[in-house]
This record gives sequence, structure tokens and C-alpha cells, in this order.
Amino acid sequence: LDIAVAEGLMNQFGSKYKFVHEQIQFAVYSLIPESEQGFVHLWVGSLLLNKKTLIPIENFAFVVVDQLNLGAPSVHSRNQKIELAKLNLQAGERAMSLALFSAALSYLTMGIDILGTKEWGSNYELCIRLYSSYLEAQYCNANFQKMSSILNEIST
Repeated sequence: LDIAVAEGLMNQFGSKYKFVHEQIQFAVYSLIPESEQGFVHLWVGSLLLNKKTLIPIENFAFVVVDQLNLGAPSVHSRNQKIELAKLNLQAGERAMSLALFSAALSYLTMGIDILGTKEWGSNYELCIRLYSSYLEAQYCNANFQKMSSILNEIST
């Protein structure tokens, strides 16, 4: 990173680094093979998640979950999927509390999609919380037809 700073591509702020322009960041990102980008996002998200002891996750949940979600196709472990669904629930609930209803809907949808329908039996509480919050977000986004169809789907 010191070379990038010396070449004027990045700035250093203490122990943190930042690209001087987002186009440089995009250029560097484009050098990562597409097949590895998901793993990079998982790695970055995991690094940020491990810093939660220093900074409460509520303060940066969106950044962490966004990174992990970009890497979600690379998640194959059932336990990792459950943890990612929980993080999406947290981010969705946080977004709801901030009246960011569209963002909440995105996080909650991702949480539901990650879990699939197989987890109702073993993770009932998580599924109920995800779907309840999802329905509330649909209501707040005035998506009443979608609400109705989801209610019909989960009640059958």
C-alpha cells in the first residue's frame, strides 16, 4: 500500500487507506477476476464483521451486510447461510427503524432468499422474524398485493 500512496493513488490516514478517486478503486476492482469477486466481498465483509468488538455493528451494519451479500453466492455452508440471514434481519430491522423502507425490503428479501424454505422447521423463530419484518416493509412500501401473496404463501 505504501507504493500506492507514493504513486498518488491512495491517501493514508493513520492506519487507514483510501483511494484518491473512485475511478481508481473501480479500475483496481476490475482487475479481480469475476470468479473471485464474491470471495473478496466475503473476505472484506468478514474482516469488518470481526471488528464489531471495536465498533458496534449497528453503526456499520449496512456496509458489512452489503459486502457479505455481494459474496452470498459463494456461501455454501448451512451455518454461514443462517448467520448471513440473521445479519440481513438485523440490517433490515435497522433500516426499518430509520424509515429506510426500500433498503429494509432489500435486506429482508435477501435474508429470506438465503434461508430458502427448508429452514422453517429448524429455525422457525428466525423465519417468523424475517417474514414479519418483510411484510411490514412491504406495507410501508405500499406493496399490498405482494403482502397478500406472501401471506397466502406462508399460510399454506
